[in-house]
Amino acid sequence: MAADSSKVATAKQVFIKGQKAYDEGHFEEALGLFRQAYKLTGLSDILYNIATVADRLRHDEEALSAYERYLEEVPEAKDKEHVEGRIRILESSIQREKKSTSCG
Repeated sequence: MAADSSKVATAKQVFIKGQKAYDEGHFEEALGLFRQAYKLTGLSDILYNIATVADRLRHDEEALSAYERYLEEVPEAKDKEHVEGRIRILESSIQREKKSTSCG
């Protein structure tokens, strides 16, 4: 997805605000800003930020989806091993949650 320069400039500002919110511990705000930056640009690297923040917030399904899309778009990512580990953990967590809600 090619983004025009004005969208990229806006996305960069939004992304910087997201990083600041993350650094200050405002994770819900950071997640919203990273989602917005991704929507503006479609840049794969932002998926990693979305996944990381969603993971931290225990939005397991969103984190899993973002990590999976990240690896689809960046198959040779430097952090591939780490991301694959998080995917396995999230899949396991989601399965446990589904079992506990279906049994309870």
